[in-house]
Formats: sequence, structure tokens, C-alpha cells
Amino acid sequence: MAASTFTSPRRTILPPRRALQQGTDWLNRASDLDDFVADYLSERHRADLGNGCALAALGADIARQGDGVRRGLTAGLRAQLDRFADFFKDRTAARRRKRAIATLAGLVGALTLA
Repeated sequence: MAASTFTSPRRTILPPRRALQQGTDWLNRASDLDDFVADYLSERHRADLGNGCALAALGADIARQGDGVRRGLTAGLRAQLDRFADFFKDRTAARRRKRAIATLAGLVGALTLA
């Protein structure tokens, strides 16, 4: 399998960098955490299967992918967490990172359950 493809029994093959880049672009457009959360948890986003959250849609399948795909997704996720941590200005860098991980995990979980 090529490093740029992602396979899943539930989805067609996706270019993982493009999917994560869409999420990062969307995250960069958010003015603050409330803005991002409202948009991320919106009915519109939940229903947009073709452009929704790659982590919510494909997260369980990541472990079964090749090293190249996992490395690419990990790098993309780290970039998203770095941007997400910027929303938490009043904390130390380590605390912002922990809050970013916990908040993003909660949001992805909520979208998955929806």
C-alpha cells in the first residue's frame, strides 16, 4: 500500500494528508474555541460525510494502516493539536497541550457518537 492512501472497510480510499489538511484549514479559520466547537458539533458538519472529520470517521482504522499512513496522520494530528493548544492562552505549554488533547478527544468522541 502506498504511503498516501488510506483504506477502510467502511470508506473509499482517501488521501490522509488532504483529509487532515481540511481539518487543519478549518481549525485555522476558527476565531476562538467557542466558534470552533459550535461549528464542529453542528448538524451541518455531522451530516457532511464527504468533508467531515477524518479522525471521527476513520480513527479506528488508523491502527491497521501502514507505517507511512500512520506517520502522516500522526504528523497532521500533532499540527492540529499545536493549533488547538493556541486556544488555551492562560496555561503553561504542557497544560495547553493536555487540554488540547482532552478537548479534541471529547469533540471527536461526541461527533462519533452522534
